[in-house]
Amino acid sequence: MQVLFPQRITISWPKRIIGEAILLLAKVWVRRQRPQLREHHAARHDNVRALYDSQSRRYLSSHARTTCRDDDAWRLWLGQALVTKIRNVNAQQHRPARHLDLFAGSGLSYLSQAKVFHLYDASVNTILLDASSGMLDVAAKSTIPRLGRKGYATFIDPTLSEIDKQTLRDTCRRTVEVIQADPDGDGATPIVADPEGTGPLSAGSIDAASIMFGLGAIALPKAMSLAHSLLRLLTEGGRFATVDMHRPVAELAARWAWPIPLELRSPWIEQEGYRRITVPYVLGRLWGWHDPSLYPHLMKLAVIQVGDAWYGWEEILFEIQSRRWDFGVPAMPTYQQVLVKVRLSPSEAAEREQASQALLACVQQTDNAHGRPESCP
Repeated sequence: MQVLFPQRITISWPKRIIGEAILLLAKVWVRRQRPQLREHHAARHDNVRALYDSQSRRYLSSHARTTCRDDDAWRLWLGQALVTKIRNVNAQQHRPARHLDLFAGSGLSYLSQAKVFHLYDASVNTILLDASSGMLDVAAKSTIPRLGRKGYATFIDPTLSEIDKQTLRDTCRRTVEVIQADPDGDGATPIVADPEGTGPLSAGSIDAASIMFGLGAIALPKAMSLAHSLLRLLTEGGRFATVDMHRPVAELAARWAWPIPLELRSPWIEQEGYRRITVPYVLGRLWGWHDPSLYPHLMKLAVIQVGDAWYGWEEILFEIQSRRWDFGVPAMPTYQQVLVKVRLSPSEAAEREQASQALLACVQQTDNAHGRPESCP
């Protein structure tokens, strides 16, 4: 429960005065370096797609400016988390693996993953799926052409016939195509429509799926719906890897990378910085996001029934890290998770479903998932 609901930290007044001063400077720095905060002041969670459509033309430059590309390591990790599964499909089934990159945006996440797939000579057909047509347009016209020039992947033009598309999927070592999903009710959730249909996104058609900083675009109940959709889309043994934000955990506080040989860590500053700056300004105003800290803990409890069989997730990796950001300060707490679709017994599926419903109900009753429901099961 410490990971799900970290306890608030108390510190002495002298340390708190110093911490408050650092947080004030950090708040000023964030607001100054990220001018979109003022522009997006009225952004709402139910308008994420419109927000990214409006920013799509300058997204690549603004992303590079605000992150200094420090997040490239996470995108490369996604590729490495999936490449073994992809190569196993190549070797055992003698076909290209099928990979779905959700919340793909401008394609930056896939750009890094494709480097890994190329490095290991993995054969894979990738679908980039996002709700924003503007961001996918950037992917098709700017990001993906880089892959073609380097020989990493072949772009499948959406204007081609389905027969020609399938020919490219079957004959090229690596392909990539873009699909704009129909968003559901709140206009922010690119959940795959009609997973029981036919085509590249039919049930059991995907071997590996990835999400790089995208789950916060949807509310917690819809994240559970997405977990169910992925279970239907993935083959048995299919792998799902994701990286996203997570509330800081005191025991996992990172060392400040200052050019002095000091063992300096401050769990209080990490926690309060996340609560006062990251959630309201970076997640809320800049991205129009929810806090996704609870999502990985609930999504892994999702189960589905297909005929007489029950399926769910086996978690093979979960870790929380406080990543260093501006000035080497650990201001970017994240989690990395890898789930595998496995068959469950009816009793285990019932236990998971009951646990997820109880935990979700408890969380929703405690300040809309932002409280500290220590009494939750």
